[in-house]
Amino acid sequence: IMKIDGVDSNRCYTNNVNQMASTLGIEAARTFLIKNICDILNYQKASIDVSHVILLVDFMTFRGEPTNINQTGLTKMAPG
Repeated sequence: IMKIDGVDSNRCYTNNVNQMASTLGIEAARTFLIKNICDILNYQKASIDVSHVILLVDFMTFRGEPTNINQTGLTKMAPG
């Protein structure tokens, strides 16, 4: 879509983190996750330091693709 004439790639937005990772790369997906989680926590008036959110998101993306943080996602990350 971003290559279609008339589409402003600076104003395109998606909330699909997997699509974002495959199109723009894992760093874009990582940045999106950090911003999205911080926005949700701020909306709920939770006081969690951003460094903890970054640690969580780094754990979710260290394999080069976004991984869920649930029992299945954690099992996929287990060694061996």
